[in-house]
Amino acid sequence: MTSYETERFLHILNIDKKARILDLCCGQGRHTFKMYENGYRNVEGLDRSHYLISKARKISKENDFSIRFREGDAREPFFNDDSFDAVMLLGNSSVTSSLVMMI
Repeated sequence: MTSYETERFLHILNIDKKARILDLCCGQGRHTFKMYENGYRNVEGLDRSHYLISKARKISKENDFSIRFREGDAREPFFNDDSFDAVMLLGNSSVTSSLVMMI
């Protein structure tokens, strides 16, 4: 399902491969990795779970992917306005509307 979800997201929104994309509440990075494998090189993951971010970083390193994974709470965004061209939130996460400021 991960490949299908990611491909549909990117296709429906017609996102350019050079776009800056944030995978919000990324967990261990399944969708982040699929985007990277599909040629999206400006992708970043954010999750509040130290364990899952550590796992994502390990997988990224093992596969020689250049992806930044950050630990943080999506309900309290710390990115500057206009930091990303798109924000992807796939799965079952609960986040407030303040995320729109990051786009």
